[in-house]
Amino acid sequence: MRRRDDFVLGMLLGASLLVPWSNAVSAHNPGTYFSPLVFWDNHQDIDYKIDDSIPGTNGSAFEDRISDGAGAWNAVTGVNGFTFDDMGNSSTNWADPCTWENSAAVDIRVFYRDLAVPGVSLLCVRYDSQIGAYYSTAGRMGFNDDNSVTWYTGTGNVPAGEVSVEEVALHELGHLTGTFYNGAYEGHWQPEPSFACALGGAESDFTMCPLVTPGKSYLLPLDAHDIDTFQNAY
Repeated sequence: MRRRDDFVLGMLLGASLLVPWSNAVSAHNPGTYFSPLVFWDNHQDIDYKIDDSIPGTNGSAFEDRISDGAGAWNAVTGVNGFTFDDMGNSSTNWADPCTWENSAAVDIRVFYRDLAVPGVSLLCVRYDSQIGAYYSTAGRMGFNDDNSVTWYTGTGNVPAGEVSVEEVALHELGHLTGTFYNGAYEGHWQPEPSFACALGGAESDFTMCPLVTPGKSYLLPLDAHDIDTFQNAY
């Protein structure tokens, strides 16, 4: 089973799509919103490699912001020790992650390529009938390389019209934990015109809200509600 999670620009999310949602802040059981849950296959140390298509030489600011996004999840890991492990750089083809699961040791590949949205993540998901659970074996993450997105690779205030690499990395890596993956909104918190996932953002927006706002970094830092949900999963 292959699932695609797209991170859309806030300016493209119409108000007509918004649906009221109550009692979001106090609910942290991931199974309530993202059922069925997906976990990684028999391990919690998830390796990722950054493809040479990512801008700059190895160790560029773009790559540093991806690493910062991974580090934020690692800093709040649960008792089972889930971590994203940076395995450096390599060059490979963009492909369905299910083609990698038995051919490479790296769990997640990170690419720079032409996309319709700023960021995309995809997991290869299998079902184990003996234990009645879904698990992931490989994943990929992509950043948009066309002129529709101007990337901000710094750590301060995001300039007008630019999109934060770290913000998108943090969000897409949230999907790639497996925690925020299924459910009615494809691994996102339900959008609504309030503090939770307000159109255009608010400082209290959850990291796994389904939009990013150019010139802002509303989804940073990792929100307490997302941390609690992740920790309940792992």
